[in-house]
Amino acid sequence: MVMYALLTMSSRLIAILTHSSDMEATAYYDRCLELLIPALSRPEDTYDDNLLVTVIILRLHEELESTKDPKLHLLGSHRLLNSMSQFSSSGGLGEAASWQFLRQAIYVCLVQKEPWQLNLEHYMRSKVFERTDDASYANA
Repeated sequence: MVMYALLTMSSRLIAILTHSSDMEATAYYDRCLELLIPALSRPEDTYDDNLLVTVIILRLHEELESTKDPKLHLLGSHRLLNSMSQFSSSGGLGEAASWQFLRQAIYVCLVQKEPWQLNLEHYMRSKVFERTDDASYANA
């Protein structure tokens, strides 16, 4: 799932940079959704970092659409993070993805004047508030 999301994103970027067709990105996107939809249909206690990372990458892909932003993966990310709060302070890949999503949510709220939907309390348990490295300062 994550691999297809990365292939979707990289193919889309190559299509943008080379001014070529993004048919390859669409094929990877479709394959990714074939894996993602059943994964989201499972019970929430089976959700893991891979699911969150996949949705976050697909959201980045969605932002690159030149026509209209349907915000489908934004909504999915909101639901995942609001219902599965451990991602925001779990460390590792899940926490990194949740901080990336926080930046995406802030962007959408400011640029597209959308209402705030993310519960920030989950982030307060993160270790970034205890560390003094640059990445932690940026997130805080």
